[in-house]
Amino acid sequence: MHGYVWTLNLPIDMDMTDKPAGALVRHQLDNMGHFERTIQSILIVFVVSMILLAQGYAQKPGRNTWHLFKISTVVGLICGFARPVQVG
Repeated sequence: MHGYVWTLNLPIDMDMTDKPAGALVRHQLDNMGHFERTIQSILIVFVVSMILLAQGYAQKPGRNTWHLFKISTVVGLICGFARPVQVG
Protein backbone atom coordinates (compact mmCIF):
# COMPACT_ATOMS: atom_id res chain seq x y z
CA MET A 1 0.00 0.00 0.00
CA HIS A 2 2.84 2.39 0.77
CA GLY A 3 4.18 2.05 -2.77
CA TYR A 4 0.75 2.79 -4.16
CA VAL A 5 0.39 5.99 -2.11
CA TRP A 6 4.00 6.95 -2.88
CA THR A 7 3.38 6.59 -6.60
CA LEU A 8 0.15 8.57 -6.55
CA ASN A 9 1.85 11.42 -4.66
CA LEU A 10 4.62 11.83 -7.23
CA PRO A 11 4.65 14.95 -9.38
CA ILE A 12 4.43 13.16 -12.72
CA ASP A 13 2.87 14.13 -16.00
CA MET A 14 0.75 11.00 -16.49
CA ASP A 15 -2.28 9.80 -14.55
CA MET A 16 -1.41 6.68 -12.52
CA THR A 17 -4.78 6.32 -10.77
CA ASP A 18 -6.10 3.76 -13.25
CA LYS A 19 -2.91 1.69 -13.61
CA PRO A 20 -2.63 -1.86 -12.22
CA ALA A 21 -0.45 -2.60 -9.20
CA GLY A 22 2.39 -4.00 -11.31
CA ALA A 23 2.75 -0.75 -13.25
CA LEU A 24 2.81 1.25 -10.01
CA VAL A 25 5.51 -0.97 -8.52
CA ARG A 26 7.57 -0.78 -11.73
CA HIS A 27 7.26 3.02 -11.70
CA GLN A 28 8.39 3.16 -8.08
CA LEU A 29 11.36 0.86 -8.72
CA ASP A 30 12.39 2.89 -11.77
CA ASN A 31 12.59 6.00 -9.58
CA MET A 32 14.69 4.34 -6.86
CA GLY A 33 18.31 3.47 -7.45
CA HIS A 34 19.86 0.18 -6.36
CA PHE A 35 21.83 1.94 -3.62
CA GLU A 36 18.67 3.48 -2.13
CA ARG A 37 16.84 0.13 -2.25
CA THR A 38 19.78 -1.64 -0.61
CA ILE A 39 20.06 0.94 2.19
CA GLN A 40 16.30 0.85 2.77
CA SER A 41 16.33 -2.97 2.99
CA ILE A 42 19.26 -2.94 5.43
CA LEU A 43 17.53 -0.37 7.64
CA ILE A 44 14.28 -2.36 7.66
CA VAL A 45 16.10 -5.55 8.70
CA PHE A 46 17.99 -3.63 11.39
CA VAL A 47 14.83 -2.07 12.85
CA VAL A 48 12.94 -5.39 12.86
CA SER A 49 15.90 -7.09 14.54
CA MET A 50 16.09 -4.38 17.22
CA ILE A 51 12.35 -4.66 17.93
CA LEU A 52 12.63 -8.45 18.28
CA LEU A 53 15.67 -8.16 20.54
CA ALA A 54 13.94 -5.51 22.69
CA GLN A 55 10.94 -7.82 23.09
CA GLY A 56 13.10 -10.72 24.30
CA TYR A 57 13.19 -12.97 21.26
CA ALA A 58 16.90 -13.70 21.78
CA GLN A 59 16.27 -15.25 25.20
CA LYS A 60 15.62 -18.92 25.83
CA PRO A 61 12.97 -20.36 25.66
CA GLY A 62 11.77 -17.33 23.71
CA ARG A 63 8.38 -15.85 22.95
CA ASN A 64 5.47 -17.42 21.13
CA THR A 65 3.87 -16.54 17.80
CA TRP A 66 0.91 -14.76 19.40
CA HIS A 67 3.24 -12.32 21.11
CA LEU A 68 4.90 -11.60 17.77
CA PHE A 69 1.45 -11.08 16.22
CA LYS A 70 0.54 -8.56 18.94
CA ILE A 71 3.79 -6.65 18.38
CA SER A 72 3.28 -6.53 14.62
CA THR A 73 -0.32 -5.36 15.10
CA VAL A 74 0.73 -2.52 17.40
CA VAL A 75 3.56 -1.46 15.09
CA GLY A 76 1.19 -1.60 12.11
CA LEU A 77 -1.37 0.56 13.90
CA ILE A 78 1.27 3.11 14.86
CA CYS A 79 2.54 3.28 11.28
CA GLY A 80 -1.02 3.46 9.98
CA PHE A 81 -1.81 6.44 12.17
CA ALA A 82 1.55 8.13 11.53
CA ARG A 83 1.14 8.06 7.74
CA PRO A 84 -1.78 10.53 7.57
CA VAL A 85 0.13 12.87 9.87
CA GLN A 86 3.07 12.81 7.43
CA VAL A 87 0.88 13.46 4.41
CA GLY A 88 -1.16 16.23 6.07
